[in-house]
Amino acid sequence: MKNIKRYGCNHIFRFVAFDSSISEHSSCGLLVIFMVLVPGTAFSQLYVNNADDLVCYAVLDVPDSSGIKPSGMMTSTSCNTLSLDNLNTNGGQLFVGGVGGLPGYGATPWTGTFTTGVGTSNVGTAYGFVVQKNGAFINGDTYVQGGLFLDGKKATNLAPATISSTSTDAVVGSQLYTLTQTGTRYFHANSANPQDSVPTGQDAIAVGPATVVNGNNGIGIGNSAVVGPSAVGGIAIGPNTQATGTASTALGAGTQAQGAQSLALGAGAVTRQTNSIALGASSVTTVGAQSSYSAYGLPTAQASVGEVGIGTAQGNRKITGVAAGSAGYDAVNVTQLTAVGNKVDKNTADITSLGGRVTNVEGGMTSITNGGGVKYFHTNSTQLDSVASGSDSVAIGPNAQASGTTSIAMGAGSKAQVAQSLALGAGAVASKANSIALGAASVTTVGAQSSYSAYGLPTAQTSVGEVGIGTAQGNRKITGVAAGSADYDAVNVAQLTAVGNKVEKNTTDITRLGGRVSTVEGDITRITNGDGIKYFHTNSTQPDSVASGSDSVAIGPNAQASGTTSIAMGAGSTAQGAQSLALGAGAAASQANSIALGASSVTTVGAESNYSAYGLKAPQTSVGEVGVGTAQGNRKITGVAAGSADYDAVNVAQLTAVGDKVEQNTADITRLGGRVTNVEAGMTRITNGDGIKYFHTHSTEPDSVASGSDSVAIGPNAQASGTAAVASGKGTLASGHGAVAIGDAASVSADGSVALGQGSADNGRGAESYTGKYSTADNTTSGTVSVGNAATGETRTVSNVADGREAMDAVNLRQLDGAMAAVGDTVSGLQNGTDGMFQVNNNSGQAKPSATGTDAMAGGAGSVASGSNSTAMGTGSKATAANSTALGANSVADRENSVSVGSVGNERQLTNVAAGTQGTDAVNLDQLNHSMSNVTNDANAYTDRRYSALKKDLKKQDDRLSAGIAGAMAMASLTQPYTPGASMATIGAASYRGQSALSVGVSSISDSGRWVSKLQASSNTQGDMGVGVGVGYQW
Repeated sequence: MKNIKRYGCNHIFRFVAFDSSISEHSSCGLLVIFMVLVPGTAFSQLYVNNADDLVCYAVLDVPDSSGIKPSGMMTSTSCNTLSLDNLNTNGGQLFVGGVGGLPGYGATPWTGTFTTGVGTSNVGTAYGFVVQKNGAFINGDTYVQGGLFLDGKKATNLAPATISSTSTDAVVGSQLYTLTQTGTRYFHANSANPQDSVPTGQDAIAVGPATVVNGNNGIGIGNSAVVGPSAVGGIAIGPNTQATGTASTALGAGTQAQGAQSLALGAGAVTRQTNSIALGASSVTTVGAQSSYSAYGLPTAQASVGEVGIGTAQGNRKITGVAAGSAGYDAVNVTQLTAVGNKVDKNTADITSLGGRVTNVEGGMTSITNGGGVKYFHTNSTQLDSVASGSDSVAIGPNAQASGTTSIAMGAGSKAQVAQSLALGAGAVASKANSIALGAASVTTVGAQSSYSAYGLPTAQTSVGEVGIGTAQGNRKITGVAAGSADYDAVNVAQLTAVGNKVEKNTTDITRLGGRVSTVEGDITRITNGDGIKYFHTNSTQPDSVASGSDSVAIGPNAQASGTTSIAMGAGSTAQGAQSLALGAGAAASQANSIALGASSVTTVGAESNYSAYGLKAPQTSVGEVGVGTAQGNRKITGVAAGSADYDAVNVAQLTAVGDKVEQNTADITRLGGRVTNVEAGMTRITNGDGIKYFHTHSTEPDSVASGSDSVAIGPNAQASGTAAVASGKGTLASGHGAVAIGDAASVSADGSVALGQGSADNGRGAESYTGKYSTADNTTSGTVSVGNAATGETRTVSNVADGREAMDAVNLRQLDGAMAAVGDTVSGLQNGTDGMFQVNNNSGQAKPSATGTDAMAGGAGSVASGSNSTAMGTGSKATAANSTALGANSVADRENSVSVGSVGNERQLTNVAAGTQGTDAVNLDQLNHSMSNVTNDANAYTDRRYSALKKDLKKQDDRLSAGIAGAMAMASLTQPYTPGASMATIGAASYRGQSALSVGVSSISDSGRWVSKLQASSNTQGDMGVGVGVGYQW
């Protein structure tokens, strides 16, 4: 040991090598230094550098002639009268055990007064520190400077800590066990998985076996829940849930929230898009936010911020209990949509069929030639004549056929085959009674229905007919639809988008947890009803929640989740079906894969197979139900963006657009004033104003012109220039192939499109192929149906629209209102922090949290996070420094890279601190006391071991040295010849200090007697061998 520096009290240096320097920097305790027992070493060869002369030290030299006491010592002036005989008494600080547990050096104790024995009762008050071979005892305060190392040992027999707000005691195992056994009301866990949770992200919380939270500020609760490293602020609740998108939330067994700010709610639900929601078991999102997309029923490009998906890979869900929409972005129900169909049916009934005769024909008319037409009524075709074979039917256009009673076929090749049907457009076919095929090649498929299950309505519905605008090759959009306002109005994409926007806003309004639970008092053994956990509170005297289903979740007083992977959230909510979700007080989800959304909401039908859906011919299949209605009534779904794909919900705006077109059709179709009878064979022209029975005009405008092949032009200055086009009304223009323009100044330029109503225009929009918003389904349309003009901003309401039931049905305002109501009440509560799973009580009226720092986060009234990457959690908390965290009310973190749980003068304790396991972990008082109780024993035991080892080594070296000397003596005793030419072989032996040696040798003298050579070897009792050779010359 050389150039040694020590800091602290009561140091012992045993067997310090000579020529060593010891620098002691301390003013307490006694330093005792034992010299190495090597002959010739004197204490003068060792010195202590103690410039302040504050340390009492003694340097003990090698034993004197008695071999018992040190032969000398050197002390500092601070040792007073310290001597070899009273070292133990005058030192007053340190004893080193000797023979029989008594202080001493060598075999005999030193003389003087000293404490004997090893018991604590023998430690006098004059001695602050006693070290003996059998242990260390401390009778007084002990100070540790520079750390305490316990080498993995326990601190046992500790008294229970006094628990209070000012206590600095270490808690014991029994107190911690009591805390872990009592649990928290309404929050319990039961698992056999031994794997611990791992919160690796900064400010992260991981609760449950094998749960891993890698994202900063993330929360993971459940068995094997995962919050990914990129999911900053992510939340994963439930077994095997995954939240990998930034600020995403996954709730329910096996849910995955992959998109940023997305929400997956329900067992197995998956959100892959940003700002989107997957609602219900196994639901998925497919399209996410879209910009400048073509939406069903709207002429202008639309934009959405996300998607709400309730369908699965196996099928879609109904949204039941939907109240009729009333605002532009409300969802509409099938009742509203049905109203539109009823109006269309009424139009069909009100148009009186021609009786087959033309009256009041001027005598000069002899014949109506092909193409000559009647003023405002012209055709241009070489096809067969129209045929009106049904009673009171009307057929207008080349080869048009009206075979149904009081049916109407208008357009080249159009067919009205059943009673009171209307086929309007080239090739349109109305094959169902009381139904309308509107547009070129349009068909009817279902007709009137009675007692059918309508989408969104719990009672059976009845319709009198159908309006079909799609073809065998695809469907048409209904554009220019004004926002619906009445129950049976159609809704537009703008209304439907509003619902999506509100849902997305809910996602952003939910305040994220800060990621830490801090300042928990040590005496907490149970959280009583109402106290809650920070940001998680209940206030109820009802029974505890019960999650009896496998992998189920129940949150709230008396909430019961009995279905497998079901979720019940809210007081008295029940989730009985497998993978069901009951959300709201008293909500009941009794069907599998279904959702009861809102207080007292119920599910009634669940998944259905092969059911008849409104407006669809083929049987339909759903995988579950979303119920927002109650036993007392229905709710509106508001904020619904206009649908564009098959399985999108439609809003009142879309439904209104359909109603507007129907109403305009009713107004624009001029009734025939009488009958046309007895038409003479030579009739060539019906004069203006005379008309044909049921077909009359009154105008001085130029005649209509049907210049397109197989086209029809009806009305003053009406022009049908497109092939198989139909122009009906003053100044109408139909230039597209198969286009239909009906109404004053209506115009259609795109193939297959329809313009209904005064001033309506398709604005060049015809057949289109696109991916539907929210559905990602590929759409191919035959054209556009417009009831307004996007260029001029003129739109119409489509009213009396029945509630939509099928994917391609329009929805009305009542349906849209139901969707809005489901989320409207929750929004204000979430914004004010008085509802949901994260709540605040701002009785002091402080300002909203302020997070002005880059990537900062603030939670709690009046909290401020102004530092970069800072976090302030708690009322009035402030985090002003970069990467700082302030936890608790009025805490201040003003140093970079720091965590503060209080402020100057208002400090808090960190209690219930678990024992640290890694190098950067905090240690608790239990660990510190344990280290102190063992450090002296460990040091003394180490010294004893080193002393014994050194003593043994010295004895061994002494024996080998003695054996070596004996070997040298044995070889020295070998004889040699003395006469010239003689040789001699000899053997010798020797003994020295208990060691022996044997030597052999051969020597020779040259014949001249001048040269002498010798070879010799030795072996000793230590097993060492030696060889020597020598040559000499004498004269």
